[in-house]
Amino acid sequence: MPEKKINHRIEELVLKWRSGQLTAPEKAELDQWYSGFDDSLLIEDSTVSIDDLRERIYLSILEKTVIETSTASSYPDAIPLELTDHPRTRLWPRLAAAAAIIIVLSGAVCLLIRRFPTPEIAKTPVHDVAPGGNKAILTLANGSHIALDSAQKGLLTQQQDAVIEKTADGSIRYATANGISASPAGAPQYNIISTPRGGQYAVTLSDGTRVMLNAASSLRYPAVFTGKDRHVELSGEAWFDIARDKQHPFIVTSGDQDIQVLGTQFNLNAYDDEPGIKTTLLTGSVIVSNRSTHRSHSLSPGQQSLLTATNLSISTADTEEATAWKNGYFMFESKDIASIMRTVARWYDVDVKFDGPQPTDKFNGTVQRLVNVSQVLRKLELTNKVHFNIEGRTIMVSK
Repeated sequence: MPEKKINHRIEELVLKWRSGQLTAPEKAELDQWYSGFDDSLLIEDSTVSIDDLRERIYLSILEKTVIETSTASSYPDAIPLELTDHPRTRLWPRLAAAAAIIIVLSGAVCLLIRRFPTPEIAKTPVHDVAPGGNKAILTLANGSHIALDSAQKGLLTQQQDAVIEKTADGSIRYATANGISASPAGAPQYNIISTPRGGQYAVTLSDGTRVMLNAASSLRYPAVFTGKDRHVELSGEAWFDIARDKQHPFIVTSGDQDIQVLGTQFNLNAYDDEPGIKTTLLTGSVIVSNRSTHRSHSLSPGQQSLLTATNLSISTADTEEATAWKNGYFMFESKDIASIMRTVARWYDVDVKFDGPQPTDKFNGTVQRLVNVSQVLRKLELTNKVHFNIEGRTIMVSK
């Protein structure tokens, strides 16, 4: 079968389909592209079962598009996942095609092999869980709530000097004449944007700072920044692109840590159930401070700080791993199964239980985030070091 390539327009359509935002004309456009997919080499007869059909298509596509698995040479005890679609290869056209086709097939919607239309395959299987999506609640200063995933695009409300609107891409934006108000009308009005398990969301603050929230996270911030600095509070994980303003430092508080920046990009992982707070710097510079010990460290691009109950340490960062979630991937670099399953639980909104002792093996690999949980678990099971059983919204893990 010849290699398939798609442009960014097709990728955009597939992702919109996956999030339920595809319009009728866009669906027709995607249908036209999909109808050109040559499945004749995948399908031999009409008696094959749906499960076998999906498995054959999935493996065939992976076989012709998936790149060599990531090496574990740096981690001698780590187990590489099989069939890893790894973004480090920089072969984006092939990966885009694989991701788009797999996303279309993994949900088993009406686009899947038109010659075998079966109503049952239009649903997520009983023993499977669909991935998360753009979901969040905006809590305004007066205590009222707005469900952002169901809110209509356009004006949502207005607070102080800020107009809050839902943009065409589904994020929200605080629009002001000036990002910093020198003389606000009254005290600052704080908003909170919160994502549930199985949710993520993007917000542009009044100064132009962009924030992408991962699942089970919340950000508290003023509708309009005032005073000498720009101060927000994060729980969970977020990617920040800070608008540069030398006169008004940007400060992010998470637990016992403060980050001070002037203008930069970084990822902050501050989940309560993780061993520590990780700050990964992508561009610019930041100062990370422990309020309890008054210790501070400055970070350079490519560095990561880890704040635990007893220490603040600096190391070389794997920036691709730190931001993989934002780019639609799970990336595991020498991770144990407990760490991996915490990430899976947050994104798929599932509970995880271990049947017997936890496997102690380390895993390396990259897996798409926009596929059903069974496909993530299947790649882990290919190592023969761990096994899973899905029972409703509970995943049982065993050796």
